[in-house]
This record gives sequence, structure tokens and C-alpha cells, in this order.
Amino acid sequence: MPTIINLTNCGCLSGIITPGCPPPTTVPCATDCSDCMVVTSPVIQPMDSVGPCGKSATISLSTLNNYSICTGNVVHKLIDFDSTAFSSVTMHPSGDVVFVTTEDAVARQYYDITYKVNCISENVGGFGIIRVGIKDICNELSCTTQEVCDRCTETCIPLETNLSIGVSSNDGQNNNSNITLTTSSTGSTGVNLVLSVDSNK
Repeated sequence: MPTIINLTNCGCLSGIITPGCPPPTTVPCATDCSDCMVVTSPVIQPMDSVGPCGKSATISLSTLNNYSICTGNVVHKLIDFDSTAFSSVTMHPSGDVVFVTTEDAVARQYYDITYKVNCISENVGGFGIIRVGIKDICNELSCTTQEVCDRCTETCIPLETNLSIGVSSNDGQNNNSNITLTTSSTGSTGVNLVLSVDSNK
């Protein structure tokens, strides 16, 4: 089930920054506007969002926008989204936007979803951009020195180490010894170390 995102703040294309979204008595991210439809451009902070690798979340635009001028049906339409961070974005008729993140979504970076709202009866509408920050779960986890953070599973996983040593010797005229040390670890990042030593006697 998608995570329901409750915004702690939002920013608009007009440059207005409103702490708390929505504020208790005013329309978020907008000045008083009685003769227009207010379509906001919320900013989802990483701490309020979800991480990469197939995580999903829902944003309710109907709680952010002001459609009071519209006496008919309000139509929501998805215009575009950043495919680097989102594998899919769905715009529901109610104004709920559901997005699913990709493995390429980078923590603490922001990606845009562009949408449009129309009120056919009053012939008014507007565009908005939802700027979504990606949650950095690895910044919140406290892994031990024997663990690494897996950003996809959002857990600390054991640091796996494979060690192989190969020794070969030649007792001929030229005594040669070759030692190869290979270390590899798996986790959210992979580390490989190869050490080769040649000795001539």
C-alpha cells in the first residue's frame, strides 16, 4: 500500500513558502484569490517522502488546491514526470497522485511531476509542479561496522567478505612465488580488492 505523504511545508511557483501544509485557516501556498482556481506546486521534503527501489506514495492535491470557484467537475490531468526517479505516476480523478520510485532515484535529490487542473464550467484552470525529494533511509539507520545499509530493503545487512589466497611456487632455476589476495564485500555497494605479490629468489 502506498505511503500517504503529509507535507510539513510547501513552496509555490510564486515563491511563497508556507510553514505547515496546509495551514489551519488558509489555502496553502496561495494568497486570497476569490475569482480563480488555486493550483499549487508543493515541495515534498525527503524526510516526508519515500526511498528508491519501487517505493510508492500518495499525494492528495485536493487538500492542497482551492477549487471553490468551480461549480462543475474538476478534471485532473498528468502532464509529465521524471522517469529517472519514477517508474510510474498515476493521476486519479479525485486528485490523488500515486508515484512509484525507481532504483535510480537518488536520495535527497528532487524530481518533478507536472500536472494540470481544469474546471470546464467556469473555463478556468492551472498547472502545478510537484517537486518530490527522495528519502535517505541510510542516513537514519545506525548500522554496525559489520553491516552496510541496503537502500532498497531499507535495512542493515551483514557485510559479507570472501577471502581467497592462491600460492604457487617454482623450484626451478628461478624460484618464483606468487600470492594473490582477493577480498570482496556485498551490500548496498560492492568493494573488490586484489593484491598480487611476486617474489624472485
